[in-house]
Amino acid sequence: MNKNLEKLVEDGIIPQRFPASFDTIQEMISKDLDWWKTIGTDSETPAKRESHFKAFIDRILKTTGVNIVNEFDKSEKKIAEIAGGPFGGILETSFKNCNNLTQIDLLADKFEDLNWTKTKMNWLTSPAEHILAEDDKFDFLIGFNSIDHGWDIEASISECIRVSKSGALSFDTNRYKNPGYPDRSHYQIVDYDKVCKYISSISCIKNSWSWIHGISNGHVNVLEFYWNK
Repeated sequence: MNKNLEKLVEDGIIPQRFPASFDTIQEMISKDLDWWKTIGTDSETPAKRESHFKAFIDRILKTTGVNIVNEFDKSEKKIAEIAGGPFGGILETSFKNCNNLTQIDLLADKFEDLNWTKTKMNWLTSPAEHILAEDDKFDFLIGFNSIDHGWDIEASISECIRVSKSGALSFDTNRYKNPGYPDRSHYQIVDYDKVCKYISSISCIKNSWSWIHGISNGHVNVLEFYWNK
């Protein structure tokens, strides 16, 4: 296991075992890496995900009036993505002019070794719940369908905001209300009403919105929001 992650486990920042599944951190990493090398190599390619990423970017523009690509896709900006995956996520598909792109992920060192991105990436091995970066390091941070895969949604939100000057997140809520929970990597209960109450107290969050997304065993409330300090 990555030395930084080992230290976080030793310090009690990463739990010894995760809620619902009771997987250890190493088991979680191994399962996720295996999934990426089998199912994810087909379902999560940039070509198949780009329309979802564009739709998210369009919703940000429609709701906030901010065109994040025009605003932040510049050579001098520092942009991060939380758990964008080994193909480089939104940074790979949508940010072509920025020279400082960082992927933050529990499996970042594993993904770097896979070398599946065409764009030059910095890889930061770190959980969303405790990002190993200083305050306001990034000009912009984005996350799509990612932080609900961890174990502490409120800590993840807080950390994403802490390390960035501006950003936007999108993630599923109320998945636990559908049959089949917990599934492969949804280890925590992310309750829509509880999360909305939490973000309502964060002053730098300028806009939030939601929509209903159908999944194979029901539906989820997708919560999205934008912040700017």
